[in-house]
Amino acid sequence: MKRLIALAIVIVLASGALLFFRREILAMMNPKKDHPGTILTVENPGGKETVQNAEDVPLRHRFVFLKDGKEVATREEAQTVIPIVRVDVFKGPDGAILEIHEQGANGQSLRRTYGNR
Repeated sequence: MKRLIALAIVIVLASGALLFFRREILAMMNPKKDHPGTILTVENPGGKETVQNAEDVPLRHRFVFLKDGKEVATREEAQTVIPIVRVDVFKGPDGAILEIHEQGANGQSLRRTYGNR
């Protein structure tokens, strides 16, 4: 009897966790999902940090739009919309931007842009 009760508790807890993660995944994939609010930009070298209100940033620098796992240009054609919450900017000795790394809320790498010299 104790084993059945323990098994029932495990099933209930597992079901709750699955529902939570399912909700989180669906929220990430919802094209109408809003941005969490701010974007942290870190300049390297130096580590200077700037926080911007997401509403003040152009849409293409606020979100990455994906369709079938590939980036597309607009929200309308996207199946998945992921907010950008961190941008690491890597500059050369002359101040020219060499690389820009954009990341999502969980630290996932969303997009990398490379500058020309």
